[in-house]
Amino acid sequence: MKKTARRKLALTLSLIISLGFQRSAFASDYTYKAYMKGYPDGSFNPAKVVTRAEVAVMISNLIRDGEQIDRNVEFTDVKKGNWAYDSVNYLRTKNIISSDNGGKYSVKDDMSRAELCSVIVKAYNLTKEDGVSKKFSDIEKNEYKDYIEIMVSNGYMSGYPDGTFKPDKKVSRAEIASILNDVLGRPKAIEELKKMNGNLVIPKDVSINYWAYSNIVSAINDLKEQDTVQDNITKDKKEEKILEKADKKHTEKVDYKNLKDGEYKISVDMLKAEGQDTPSELSMANGSIEHKAMLKVENGKAKLYLVTKPMALKSFGEQKGHLQNAWYYGSKEDYYKSLTDKNTGNLKSVEITDKYNDKAFDTDDVKSYPKTIAFPVEIGTDFIYIKIEVDVMNSLGGIKPDAAIKLDWSSLEK
Repeated sequence: MKKTARRKLALTLSLIISLGFQRSAFASDYTYKAYMKGYPDGSFNPAKVVTRAEVAVMISNLIRDGEQIDRNVEFTDVKKGNWAYDSVNYLRTKNIISSDNGGKYSVKDDMSRAELCSVIVKAYNLTKEDGVSKKFSDIEKNEYKDYIEIMVSNGYMSGYPDGTFKPDKKVSRAEIASILNDVLGRPKAIEELKKMNGNLVIPKDVSINYWAYSNIVSAINDLKEQDTVQDNITKDKKEEKILEKADKKHTEKVDYKNLKDGEYKISVDMLKAEGQDTPSELSMANGSIEHKAMLKVENGKAKLYLVTKPMALKSFGEQKGHLQNAWYYGSKEDYYKSLTDKNTGNLKSVEITDKYNDKAFDTDDVKSYPKTIAFPVEIGTDFIYIKIEVDVMNSLGGIKPDAAIKLDWSSLEK
């Protein structure tokens, strides 16, 4: 058995014990217990930093299986009666956390990214994934360097665009929910969470557009599988067949040469525009658009409504890129002219009809990004040329590359 498979098997067995699963992972009463809570006023305070005590309680609740602690081993600053006493000293007994030179744990101090790596790696016996390596300029002399590299190699944490990891940066409640959910393999899709708990607790201060919304909802709710794995497979297949029949019934192929006024669906891709007559290479930002767009025809003129989304980046873990802005060329000729004349003024602003909020690529700030952009297209043309601004490019000098939106007219549907 390969190392990765062994590690995943060990982690699965560990979770079955630590999360209190009954019978087996495939039983109908397979349950995830909530490991975080909101506040009495209904809020969650996602940006609030977690303390070392809070992390100890979370991890202890997740992995402890009724084991008793050694009452002879305790921290000098965490005496019996302290709300975190049992959890902190349990983790010390298991050598998951240790004291400083004065025998203290400093429970009120905030938890850093580096120390969190150490706690999680030790708690779940994680090992470094083969072939996955990432060097950071600010961890070489850090005492938690090895633990940081293990967490990053497993894809549970990542660094920043400037090549740093920021080991001393404090961890927010939203961040630890997202990290632990990945480690635990907890469900995160909102529709799935609704099926597993019909009475979900939703924090009043966390918008559905907040970058960690689904992770937070998953962390604070008990989740119960309603069906066995086999039942889900059977149900999924039935649902697929129903959807296929519905699609066939309601989908009407359309001849683009005889378009009537109305709304249509069309398949699109974003390709690199580098002066070729027929662009062929997908743009890096192709992952930031939905590949079914709406084409609205009115008085014989068409407008394309392109839906954008956060762009997953393999090299940056949970960080995602976003389309920030876009402009369109009035024609293919205008695009070609722009290649030699940078001041032609042929670019026109797209219409932004909708926006979404998400965590920024290079900071912890939540920002607003275009969700739907619209611009005119010539019916039957293969490519529409645009210029895009993607936040990932800001670290490369703010480059705004040209792109070609490829339209597949054979996919046109009513």
